[in-house]
Amino acid sequence: MAIVVMSANLSGTIGSQLFQAADAPLYKKGWTIEVALISAALLIAIIANVQYWLLNHLQKREGEARYHY
Repeated sequence: MAIVVMSANLSGTIGSQLFQAADAPLYKKGWTIEVALISAALLIAIIANVQYWLLNHLQKREGEARYHY
């Protein structure tokens, strides 16, 4: 829970640096960074899910399916 609160507090600081008044009204730099971070997170999530699927598949094939990721 502390990590969630800390992240929420830091997001206000980071957000104010990404979306500066000088970049108004389109905030191109802020939105570009935002889209890049979201894309990286999506890619990491996809890679993690593929990794879990492969590990489960290998364990089933070897007969060692102790638990599923």
